Amino acid sequence: FIGLFLAAIASGLAVVGLSDALPVSTSDKPTDDIDDTQAVSRRQQLYPLFVAQFFAMMGMRSGFAFWLLHFQDNLGISTEQVTLIVVVSSLMEIPWYNILDGPLRNRSAVWFYVAGAMGFGVIWVLIGSVTSLLAVMGIMVIRGPMFAMINLSGLVHINRVSHPRNVSTNQALSQITIPSLAALLASAPLGYVYDNAEPIVFFGICAGLMILGGGILLVSQLMQSKQNVATS
Repeated sequence: FIGLFLAAIASGLAVVGLSDALPVSTSDKPTDDIDDTQAVSRRQQLYPLFVAQFFAMMGMRSGFAFWLLHFQDNLGISTEQVTLIVVVSSLMEIPWYNILDGPLRNRSAVWFYVAGAMGFGVIWVLIGSVTSLLAVMGIMVIRGPMFAMINLSGLVHINRVSHPRNVSTNQALSQITIPSLAALLASAPLGYVYDNAEPIVFFGICAGLMILGGGILLVSQLMQSKQNVATS
């Protein structure tokens, strides 16, 4: 099976290189209503999020690809109980979209993204460590706010920093193209890890990717804040 995994990785990389899914330009070009300074400022706020999203979605999508299988194969949870887990996890997300709406209007969405990505990293570690259905159900409760935070904050941040004519393109990149490419590249190697290592190793890697994504955005935000203070 090692050859199949390697072939899948190679084909995934080839698809990325040959694909026309990515737009020619992902940022503003100076026009009558935007100057060079504004365009550079928007790029500085968008590109770190795109990079963070790539690694975070590697961890999130890979974990989601195997977590239910892990519950059944390694924890002995029945199909009916897995269905209950999925229902509870989905229900726990709904109120948090409304709860976070107010704070996101008044504060930087970047900090919510960082908290969501790092918090989800902790969730993957917990999922790889627990051994009972009751513990899994408890994790689903705290999964709700983390999942809502990382998704809603990304949408809000892109809406704020994108030029109006580029909002749709940037949202599509962040929510569709980048997660799909991340899943394509990560599925084969992490699938191999899942099949050949302990669950905590697999979910630990997923957690590390989530934390890496959040850390990239955190460092970028701190550097930008320091630069703004120096120039003011």
